[in-house]
Amino acid sequence: MPDPLAAFARSPGPDLPVALLILDPGLVRAVQTRLTHHGLLDPGADGYLCPVTQWALAEFCRSQSLPFSGTLTPSLATALLTPADPLPTGSGLASRLAQALLHRGQYLPRHPGCLSIVYAEATAPSGTPTPARPDAFDDARFLLRMTRAGPELAGAWDATTAPGRPAVEATAGGAPRLAPGQYKAWIMGRTAIGTEFEQDALIQAAPLPVTRDANRDFRRDGDPAQTGLFIIDQHGGRDAAPDQIGPAGAGCLLGRSQPGHTAFLALLRQDPRFQASNAYRFMTTLLEPGALSHTAPSEPHRQDRKGE
Repeated sequence: MPDPLAAFARSPGPDLPVALLILDPGLVRAVQTRLTHHGLLDPGADGYLCPVTQWALAEFCRSQSLPFSGTLTPSLATALLTPADPLPTGSGLASRLAQALLHRGQYLPRHPGCLSIVYAEATAPSGTPTPARPDAFDDARFLLRMTRAGPELAGAWDATTAPGRPAVEATAGGAPRLAPGQYKAWIMGRTAIGTEFEQDALIQAAPLPVTRDANRDFRRDGDPAQTGLFIIDQHGGRDAAPDQIGPAGAGCLLGRSQPGHTAFLALLRQDPRFQASNAYRFMTTLLEPGALSHTAPSEPHRQDRKGE
């Protein structure tokens, strides 16, 4: 099928203002796909010219020193079709996290204000391996950003992606636990409303794949898989003891420190995509145990995904 963006780039005009571009979902999808290629828009082109897509288009123009007044021009279309520069690799823990995502074909935004949420299981905030104990905060929560020099950590905290002992022992059918992968499924909101754990959080807003710990062994191996809405929110652990998740978590993604969680959300609220739309759906990556141990710096990587 001909690329509508390439066809528009070859056309003599006229320019297409947003009010008309929004009426052509096929062309919008083509623009979105290229914005994803350039690391400015999360994957999943839907043909909807939302505020975040408009922000990404304006930021692309700024990065290319192109004027932008809410209009798609042939010269802008030509620039979008130009291959993106390779991503700088950098060094250290931030680089290992970025490479872990890229090696899995996962998305990594390029804009320095855009944050990637990453959880690494059986990993300390320093990036060193930890034992995966039942009912313990043995995982890490990271915020990652890309700069001109390479990946950079914006934050790192003790965390868990596993349910606590009370949920494992009492949940009918088995406590849910998110499967490793990358998902665009969370919005800003409140969790545990009306309980002692009520707080600001990232709220699950789309179905997610989980395993159910039906045999109550605190492991995923052999557990039945399901996809659905399980209230897999991202919240704080109310400063629970490092070796006792307890009632603080029933399958949510928890940062152990409550002040750390507050800092986590404060950084996310500064993300320009959330600033463009407070309905922005945040993307999160969950890395399996050992994911960072097998990651080494590599050649600069281009931001390409299957189907793009």
